[in-house]
Amino acid sequence: MKSRTLLLAGLALSAVALSALPRHAATAATQSASSATITDQAIRDWLGTHPEVLHKIVADSLKDDSTRAAFDQLVHESLLRQPNIMTEISMTAQAKQQADRAAMLQKALPAAHDALYNDPRDGREGVAKPAATVVIFYDPECPYCKSIQPAIARLVQEHADVAVVYKDFPILGPISTFSAKAALAAVAQGKYPAFHEALMTSKIPEHQLKEEQVLDMAKTAGLDIDRLKTDMAAPEIDAKIAANKGLAASLGIQGTPGVIIGNQLVPGNVPYERLVQLVDEAKTAGKQTALLK
Repeated sequence: MKSRTLLLAGLALSAVALSALPRHAATAATQSASSATITDQAIRDWLGTHPEVLHKIVADSLKDDSTRAAFDQLVHESLLRQPNIMTEISMTAQAKQQADRAAMLQKALPAAHDALYNDPRDGREGVAKPAATVVIFYDPECPYCKSIQPAIARLVQEHADVAVVYKDFPILGPISTFSAKAALAAVAQGKYPAFHEALMTSKIPEHQLKEEQVLDMAKTAGLDIDRLKTDMAAPEIDAKIAANKGLAASLGIQGTPGVIIGNQLVPGNVPYERLVQLVDEAKTAGKQTALLK
């Protein structure tokens, strides 16, 4: 209840709240309404240019139970009159989140370049010197990561100048970590792509994957299991997973999959057509940068 009141109080202020406004503000807000009723639009217009007043009103008023109850009732009434308010708030919040994420990425990308593209510990596939590189932070237990994998595989198959770097980013529990360790250990045997494909095409439901099943997939992919187990236990593997998590945090990646192409971060199950569009944009940007050098 308190969070709802904090979020929407400015959209449904009543005479109770108005009494806390400066006199000239109260006059401006009531010019288009009666002394007993303040319209939502009048409130929004004035508070749009005076947000600091709203903050103070809400902070002060919520200390009083009766005022808080009044706010709650006004919020309810305002939502009934304007059911699109929550949609507007949600869209505004999403737009701000996307803008903040983009700004954070642009700031962090230069320092993260080598960690993203040139870490030999990562699994990868595609050409050695690509025109564009797709970096994907993934968890083998994540159903959305499995959903995007066919599009990633198709991208590599149909675009001979593209490479993919896989960032093992286990965030969904112990079996995710075990799988990530196995995948990273597979790099040393040159079998990462085959093992990765086995993991991501598995039909085992989420949270039902077992360690022995992971090892069976590794064996089917042609890995030496005894060597794999030894390599998985090496401290370097734990260090690599920690490094991937730190890199994700620095780029604002909190979930999986997180796809970076060029200077853009696209979360979620990205359709193939969108991947191609981003790759084309990255290629164009790369050519333009090369011409400027």
